Amino acid sequence: MLDCCWEIDNARRPGTLLSQQTSGRLGRDLIVADQDEKLQGSAFNTLRDFITGRMQMSHIYQPLMLKTLLEHGGTASVWQIAQAFLARDESQIDYYEEITKRYPTRVLSRHGLVKRTGPTCQLSVDPNLLTGAQKKALIRLCDQAISNYEEKRGRRVWEHRNAALGEVPGSIRYEVLKRARFRCELCGVPADERALEVDHIVPRKYGGTDDPENLQALCWKCNAETRASDSTDFHKDLRTVTR
Repeated sequence: MLDCCWEIDNARRPGTLLSQQTSGRLGRDLIVADQDEKLQGSAFNTLRDFITGRMQMSHIYQPLMLKTLLEHGGTASVWQIAQAFLARDESQIDYYEEITKRYPTRVLSRHGLVKRTGPTCQLSVDPNLLTGAQKKALIRLCDQAISNYEEKRGRRVWEHRNAALGEVPGSIRYEVLKRARFRCELCGVPADERALEVDHIVPRKYGGTDDPENLQALCWKCNAETRASDSTDFHKDLRTVTR
């Protein structure tokens, strides 16, 4: 799942201030860190001076990567860093909220196991009637079912997410999204509100290529609602409207 998605960092929205409690805690941490720095050399100052002074941000990636590395003892895999980015990506959360409402909630509701009230899902059975050991056993069964399915299906588990993406090189994907000004070329929603995907205008199975002129930026919702047989060029339509 490598959509070019752009997150909103709630902590850095204009007008947002740290609470007095958070600010005070940060101040105490810095004082303690300064004292530790005298014993540990210049490592703290090097990182602090960059974060508070020299770091120029066009996104949240730099501080989030540094935070992840610090939390993992100075070394983290690319996968772990990507997981940290994903955890802050509201556009991906939006996608999986829709998945939750459309698929597992409906199926489990039909079986009388889950019910949804507004934004909340809950078990239909009373979880207080389960012992701690029973809950752990059920969780292990769920983990086993997930592992068995993933082992059986492999990468196909996520084909519903990747079908439109194919293996379009990252540089081409970026250029397509940049050309679209990081907005869906059908509904106009920006990338920081909904994940964008790069869609083939003429699908590959009908001879479509990865040429940028055969690619367009669509949000996941619009892309899911257009079928593979639909070869409408929304990029061309948008250019016509904006001339």
